[in-house]
Order: sequence, then structure tokens, then C-alpha cells
Amino acid sequence: MNNIIYVSSTVPESLYNEKISIDKKTDQQAQKFNRSVMQGFAQNDCVVKAVSYRKDFFMEKENFNEQGIEYYILSCKNIFYAIISSYKMVKELLKENDNTLVFCDVLNISV
Repeated sequence: MNNIIYVSSTVPESLYNEKISIDKKTDQQAQKFNRSVMQGFAQNDCVVKAVSYRKDFFMEKENFNEQGIEYYILSCKNIFYAIISSYKMVKELLKENDNTLVFCDVLNISV
């Protein structure tokens, strides 16, 4: 079984529909694409942990589990803090299993 850490701005679909405006067309497409990739990994017996950063709403650090993906949502006011927080979270998750692949959406901070 492979372990995957997927770093992006993607949040669970239920949280996205509840908290984030639907009129963000580019963000909506990025959400769908990244979620599809993660679901594909999960359906192929991979343990998927998503580290997500959102700047459009604030919430206490929460974890969600949806469709076989474990989400770690980080709420940050600025990009610098988001990068540091994401790095620390990934480093912490890597300690759990050293046989882990890390994927990072290169547009993570910009969306």
C-alpha cells in the first residue's frame, strides 16, 4: 500500500460547497482536478493525506475524512505563514511513514 501526501488548496467537497463561493470558476476547476487525482489514488489502495491551505475563510485547525482522503486544513492569513505551516505539516506526516510520496500542486498558494 502506497502512502501519498497531496499538498494543494483542495478541500473536501462538502466544505467547499458550504464555505467557498461557487462563482470562483478557476478555483472550482482546480478543486475538481486535484480532488479527482486524490480520489484516483485512494481508489487504487493508496493512503491519501491532503494538506490544504485556504485564505478565503478562517477555521480552527480541523481534519476531515471524505471519500477515502484524510484532509488537514490549514487556515492562514498570509502566504508566508501558509508555506511554513504546510512544510511543518508535511514534515510531521512524513514521520509516520518513510515510504511516502509527496505531490504538490504548484499553483497551491496562488488560488
